[in-house]
Amino acid sequence: MRLSMDEAEIVALFVESVLYGIFIITFAACLFTLVFRRNTRRLNVPMVLTAVLLFVCATMHVGIDLARMLMAFWTHRSAPGGPAAYFNDVRRVTHVLKSAVYITETCISDALVVYRCHVVVKRFLVTLCLSLMVVGSAVSGYGSVYMLVHSPRFHGSIFNSKIAPWITSFNVITAATNILATFLIVFTIWRVNRIVSQVFEGYSLSPIMLIIIESGAIYGFALLLLTAFYTRDSNAQFIVLDAISPLIGIVFCLIILRVNLQAKASSAANETSPLHQPTWLWTTHPGITQEIPESMSVTTIAPGPDSIPATSCRQSPDHVDIVEEKDESVTVSVVNPV
Repeated sequence: MRLSMDEAEIVALFVESVLYGIFIITFAACLFTLVFRRNTRRLNVPMVLTAVLLFVCATMHVGIDLARMLMAFWTHRSAPGGPAAYFNDVRRVTHVLKSAVYITETCISDALVVYRCHVVVKRFLVTLCLSLMVVGSAVSGYGSVYMLVHSPRFHGSIFNSKIAPWITSFNVITAATNILATFLIVFTIWRVNRIVSQVFEGYSLSPIMLIIIESGAIYGFALLLLTAFYTRDSNAQFIVLDAISPLIGIVFCLIILRVNLQAKASSAANETSPLHQPTWLWTTHPGITQEIPESMSVTTIAPGPDSIPATSCRQSPDHVDIVEEKDESVTVSVVNPV
């Protein structure tokens, strides 16, 4: 039996509210970690600002959904078509505003993923391609909002309207950007880990890879599910759509919290071992070079003023740069992101 529009909106609000409650907890813990439990002298302003922006967007999104629910079942319950007709009218201000907030939050998340990929992979063409994909998703996303406002009123499903190509493009490009960027980050870390572990026994970036894979898998699966439901003309896509808004913030905060926990575990392990598990910051610092086996050289970067002690054979380096024979470099930062 096909899920009706009003039924989908009720379930969507319930799911979004549950996830928003989880986001409140993770956001508070993340903010406390970034501000009061940081291991650096300076406040990580970009991460704090991103967390706040995502929380504001998620709060606006769930607030608009609540207002739409009240208007549909209270103000328009006796109108022709009832609540279902209200929800199907996608040209209403509340639906347009809700869509704009969701697109803004998604673009912020995509830009952050591309930034992380840029710092880790350090390939201009990769960064350029991913940046163009983010621009493309923003154009298609805000283009769909423009179409919602300026398109003539239509009757029937949004899936069969002129807006459909814009929405489909936005969903596909966003999913592709996140999956590709996550894959490149994980592949680069795996490559560095494979090379460095041959030189420094006990050195491993596997916990970092696991965090990135799990976080990327959660968000990527939600985006693919949204795209699948939309292309199947299913109203269940509204459930996934509303769930993604707080999910974006949850994934962002969980990365910071889990890396911070890994850092503390590494610090404890370092008390009994000269080499502990590194953690990660999306920054780089200038440094010095140390020669090791014939086929490669490892560049150890001295810590900057904002970094914390990390792992290497030298005193407290925070960056490892692998340079192979063909002058192709793979770089990964190994300090705490908080």
